[in-house]
Amino acid sequence: MRRFTVVVVVLIAALVGIPAVASASPPPPDYVAVGDSFSSGVGTRTYFPDSGSCARSPLAYPALYRAAHRTSSFAFVACAGATVADVTGQLSAVTRQTDLVTMTVGGNDVGFGAVLAACSGPPPSPEQCQAAVAAGQAAISNIPNRVAGLLASIRARAHPGAEVVVLGYPQLFGSGPCTAPGLPVSSIRAAIDDGAGRLNQALSATAQAHGALFVDVSRRFARHGACAEPKSRWINPPTAPFSESYHPNIRGHALGYLPALDTALRRAAIAA
Repeated sequence: MRRFTVVVVVLIAALVGIPAVASASPPPPDYVAVGDSFSSGVGTRTYFPDSGSCARSPLAYPALYRAAHRTSSFAFVACAGATVADVTGQLSAVTRQTDLVTMTVGGNDVGFGAVLAACSGPPPSPEQCQAAVAAGQAAISNIPNRVAGLLASIRARAHPGAEVVVLGYPQLFGSGPCTAPGLPVSSIRAAIDDGAGRLNQALSATAQAHGALFVDVSRRFARHGACAEPKSRWINPPTAPFSESYHPNIRGHALGYLPALDTALRRAAIAA
């Protein structure tokens, strides 16, 4: 399995043009990747057979980071559909040797799937869509307390000097011709993108308040959302199966999430 992962990652790196990552001078970290589908790699359409419904991909940013940096150890336990409570259940992988933990979390707590299912065809229900969007925006107020508890649990289990990284969510639609079939109407697209921004603000404030590093990926994904031209899309538009929709594709992980994580960790090391 490990050989398969490395070969696939090297091939994809060559195809999408991931720059080579120089070996860092500090020893490679003991790395645990927890989180939801944006960390497991849903949207890449390539999954480890033994990951089942968690849909963990060798092309997700955690696996790409591990391959690029040859981490001392790697536990990849992120799982599609995970809420904050579910991610707390993933923390058995975190030990006192763990000195790097990454995650995306919170999207399912605010109804990511329900909103997009209600607002995308065929056929969307305007009333159900608007209700789902409103419920999702209201649920953002619950995120700080939930994520604060999660971060405290990680700190209690990990190495005292561990770097804990919360990566944000991209705007799913962004600018562009918006010609993909099944996209919500413009007002709903704007409301969902605004909700992603508000969720990121809540995650950023909570991470900073509890000694974690927040990585904003929205700038990297600008002009690469589901509304972009097909060759520029890093976010899948509505597709079959629907579970692949509105998630980063291979380029989204390789050119969006991975460089954002690399840059943030490099800057954190310099600042330290």
